[in-house]
Amino acid sequence: QGRLSPGDPVCVRASAQHAALLTIYNHTVGDRWLNNRHWSNLSIPICEWYGVECDGERVVSLKLDFNNLQGTLPPQALRGLPSLAHLSLSHNKVGGALP
Repeated sequence: QGRLSPGDPVCVRASAQHAALLTIYNHTVGDRWLNNRHWSNLSIPICEWYGVECDGERVVSLKLDFNNLQGTLPPQALRGLPSLAHLSLSHNKVGGALP
Protein backbone atom coordinates (compact mmCIF):
# COMPACT_ATOMS: atom_id res chain seq x y z
CA GLN A 1 0.00 0.00 0.00
CA GLY A 2 1.65 3.23 -1.13
CA ARG A 3 1.39 6.40 0.88
CA LEU A 4 -0.88 9.06 -0.54
CA SER A 5 -0.55 12.68 0.34
CA PRO A 6 -2.83 15.67 -0.16
CA GLY A 7 -0.44 16.98 -2.84
CA ASP A 8 -0.77 13.92 -5.07
CA PRO A 9 -2.87 14.57 -8.20
CA VAL A 10 -5.50 12.04 -7.15
CA CYS A 11 -5.87 13.86 -3.83
CA VAL A 12 -5.99 17.31 -5.39
CA ARG A 13 -9.21 16.20 -7.09
CA ALA A 14 -10.53 14.71 -3.84
CA SER A 15 -12.58 16.65 -1.37
CA ALA A 16 -11.12 18.67 1.49
CA GLN A 17 -12.34 15.94 3.82
CA HIS A 18 -10.38 13.29 1.90
CA ALA A 19 -7.27 15.46 2.07
CA ALA A 20 -7.73 16.05 5.80
CA LEU A 21 -8.19 12.35 6.54
CA LEU A 22 -5.19 11.41 4.40
CA THR A 23 -3.11 13.98 6.28
CA ILE A 24 -4.11 12.37 9.58
CA TYR A 25 -3.36 8.91 8.17
CA ASN A 26 0.06 9.87 6.82
CA HIS A 27 1.15 11.83 9.91
CA THR A 28 0.19 9.04 12.31
CA VAL A 29 1.82 6.12 10.45
CA GLY A 30 -1.49 4.84 9.09
CA ASP A 31 0.00 1.76 7.47
CA ARG A 32 0.84 0.56 11.00
CA TRP A 33 -2.59 1.17 12.52
CA LEU A 34 -4.22 -1.91 14.00
CA ASN A 35 -7.27 -1.24 11.82
CA ASN A 36 -6.92 0.96 8.75
CA ARG A 37 -9.75 -0.61 6.76
CA HIS A 38 -10.42 1.43 3.61
CA TRP A 39 -8.12 4.32 4.66
CA SER A 40 -6.36 5.88 1.66
CA ASN A 41 -8.61 3.96 -0.75
CA LEU A 42 -10.25 6.83 -2.61
CA SER A 43 -12.59 4.48 -4.46
CA ILE A 44 -14.43 3.79 -1.18
CA PRO A 45 -16.57 6.56 0.36
CA ILE A 46 -14.87 8.07 3.41
CA CYS A 47 -17.96 7.36 5.48
CA GLU A 48 -17.08 3.66 5.14
CA TRP A 49 -13.50 4.12 6.37
CA TYR A 50 -12.78 2.58 9.78
CA GLY A 51 -13.58 4.99 12.62
CA VAL A 52 -15.20 7.65 10.42
CA GLU A 53 -18.82 8.58 11.08
CA CYS A 54 -20.81 10.88 8.85
CA ASP A 55 -24.02 12.83 8.73
CA GLY A 56 -24.86 12.65 5.07
CA GLU A 57 -21.49 13.18 3.41
CA ARG A 58 -20.04 15.33 6.21
CA VAL A 59 -17.53 13.75 8.61
CA VAL A 60 -18.89 14.42 12.10
CA SER A 61 -16.94 11.92 14.20
CA LEU A 62 -13.54 10.28 14.13
CA LYS A 63 -13.03 7.41 16.60
CA LEU A 64 -9.61 5.80 16.41
CA ASP A 65 -8.99 4.78 20.03
CA PHE A 66 -6.55 1.94 20.75
CA ASN A 67 -5.40 1.88 17.12
CA ASN A 68 -1.61 2.39 17.31
CA LEU A 69 -1.61 5.93 15.89
CA GLN A 70 1.85 7.48 16.29
CA GLY A 71 3.04 10.96 15.45
CA THR A 72 1.86 14.54 15.46
CA LEU A 73 -1.52 15.71 14.25
CA PRO A 74 -1.00 18.73 12.01
CA PRO A 75 -3.55 21.50 12.75
CA GLN A 76 -4.51 21.83 9.07
CA ALA A 77 -5.88 18.30 9.11
CA LEU A 78 -8.68 19.08 11.52
CA ARG A 79 -9.46 22.36 9.77
CA GLY A 80 -10.33 20.27 6.72
CA LEU A 81 -13.12 18.60 8.70
CA PRO A 82 -15.38 21.58 9.51
CA SER A 83 -18.32 19.43 10.66
CA LEU A 84 -16.22 17.31 13.03
CA ALA A 85 -17.96 17.34 16.42
CA HIS A 86 -16.28 14.33 18.06
CA LEU A 87 -12.61 13.32 17.97
CA SER A 88 -11.47 10.31 19.96
CA LEU A 89 -7.82 9.26 19.78
CA SER A 90 -7.22 7.90 23.27
CA HIS A 91 -4.64 5.22 23.98
CA ASN A 92 -2.45 6.13 21.02
CA LYS A 93 0.86 7.98 20.79
CA VAL A 94 -0.39 11.17 19.15
CA GLY A 95 0.72 14.70 19.94
CA GLY A 96 0.13 18.17 18.56
CA ALA A 97 -2.03 21.14 19.35
CA LEU A 98 -5.70 21.04 18.49
CA PRO A 99 -7.09 24.09 16.69
